[in-house]
Amino acid sequence: PPNSLLNVLGNANLSPQKTVIYEIGLQQQISDDFALDVTAYRKDIRNLLSTEVLQLFTGGFYSHYINRDYANIKGITISLEKRQNEGISGVGGSVDYTFQIAKGNASDPNDAFLNTQAGKETLKQMRPLDWDRRHQINATISFGKVNDYNISIIGKLATGFPYTSVYGSGAYIENNSRKPFTYNFDAYYYMN
Repeated sequence: PPNSLLNVLGNANLSPQKTVIYEIGLQQQISDDFALDVTAYRKDIRNLLSTEVLQLFTGGFYSHYINRDYANIKGITISLEKRQNEGISGVGGSVDYTFQIAKGNASDPNDAFLNTQAGKETLKQMRPLDWDRRHQINATISFGKVNDYNISIIGKLATGFPYTSVYGSGAYIENNSRKPFTYNFDAYYYMN
């Protein structure tokens, strides 16, 4: 690796990041108490920041920011909601499921700079981004009497985020492994 790599310099000629979002959805009331919502989406993100390492005439190296990286996110969300009934023990709740794929050629704009310092080379290809979460389920169930008391249980189950496993030295593929499932449950209670 270059042993005289200087800090990352700014670049006044950067273009603004550009995000184009396409979305289509359907909202349907199934009955007096149930509603369904389905949304499909896609985001194209261009001009993401990256770094470029350059060599000086004196033999030293420096890095500066450039617009080079690209990402796209696509997914679908399906949601079912039940309105809480009026009554002594009204029950309500909702459940939604999201399937999403977030890919790009870099998650961190400083990748090239940091990898050069470490003597590694990142292969530029479309890989899962740091925030790529393939599956997520959120659910809420509530019991109670409106304007009197309410007990809610809120749960979330999701696949883990990707991370990079590096074996040996040299080139490696970013975000080549995935963390385990995560889950979280909360309870909420109020009384008037």
